[in-house]
This record gives sequence, C-alpha cells and structure tokens, in this order.
Amino acid sequence: TNQLAKVREQFFGHGADVVMIDGALSRKTLCSRKVTEATILCTGASYNKNIDTVIEDTAYNCEILTLPETADEEIRKTVEQLEDFRGTIIFGEQGPWTIPSGLSVEDALRKEEARGARAIFFGGALSDFLIKPLLMSSAPLKGLTFVVRDSSKILLKRDNYDKIARRG
Repeated sequence: TNQLAKVREQFFGHGADVVMIDGALSRKTLCSRKVTEATILCTGASYNKNIDTVIEDTAYNCEILTLPETADEEIRKTVEQLEDFRGTIIFGEQGPWTIPSGLSVEDALRKEEARGARAIFFGGALSDFLIKPLLMSSAPLKGLTFVVRDSSKILLKRDNYDKIARRG
C-alpha cells in the first residue's frame, strides 16, 4: 500500500490528472484511503460460478466498504496522530490505553485500564486471527465500537463479522 501510494504520487508529479488502480476483491487494501480517493467495486461471473455467492460476497463487501466513520472526536484525533502505529488501543474511562505487546485483546478488556471501554482501535488489519479468540472468550463486547483506519483494513469473513454484530 505504501509503495502504491508513492507510485501514484509520482504519476501526479508527472502531470497525470487521474490515476486508476486495478485491484481485486481479495486485495481490498488497494482501496485504502492512503492510496485512493474512491473505490469502484466491479464483480461478476468471473468471481464465482454460483450467482448467489457473487451476490452475497458483493453485498458483504459493499457493506464493509461503506461503514460509517467514527463520530468520536477523541478517537479520530488519536488515530490521525498515529499514522504508522500498528498496535491496538482501548478507549476507556481513563482515556486511550495501548495494549502492551503480548497481551491479547480479550485479556486486555478485563484489565483495570480498560474499564468503561467504549472502543478498540486496531492499528493494523482487523482479521479473523484477531477476532476469533475475542469471539470465543467471555470478554464484554456489547456497546464496544471497533475502529480501523479505513474499511480496507477489515479482513473478516462474513460469519465472524456477523458474530461480532450479534454480540453487540
């Protein structure tokens, strides 16, 4: 993504008015706001022979790509200041708390520093690898907002996304 953003800027530097980047549904990071200003999602029979799969996966990706930005000003300001940060931050009663390396999100949510947690910022990708242990735990998720830099960082299978939603 960083390299692609640099190449895009080089094109603009050489006089390009518009730069279009061709990606694929499996490479959503190419539509990161760091690289693009807009995303055009195209899908069809070449994606899958089963039309129901095409429709379901397209609808899911549209849902992910159009999730709303957080309205929480504290979170927005914190995230903007941490451009290269890849860790995880819990926003609780005591303010933002960076989860120490080696401490899982589900365990961190049980710590005093996470009391009154209202949001978790994932500085890297929000992946199934991160979410599955959280979903399998009894960690409190109701009312908790998950925040990422942009929707291209949400790399969750539909069933895990749905499980998070059902947990509140």
